[in-house]
Amino acid sequence: MVATADNGAQVWDLRTRQLRYRLGDGWVSDVELGLLDGLPVAVTASRYIVGIWDLGTGTSLHEIRMPVAPGAVAFAPGGELVVGAGYEVIVLGC
Repeated sequence: MVATADNGAQVWDLRTRQLRYRLGDGWVSDVELGLLDGLPVAVTASRYIVGIWDLGTGTSLHEIRMPVAPGAVAFAPGGELVVGAGYEVIVLGC
């Protein structure tokens, strides 16, 4: 399970009820889980950054700096990453 917070997204192990990772250290407005090239990832939207995180290790894989603060992220059925930022919808192909 993943939850947003004002100090990063939190990844929890529901079996052990333990916090596994904290992704980032600031406000996260949205988080999405999915597969990127077969790798389980979490994608976070925070301030002016879309972050891509390895769910196996909790490490940052990539950051995308945005001109407008992203408020929402989602994976489309075809695997594209969709980002809502201000009045814009941005689709990033993987």
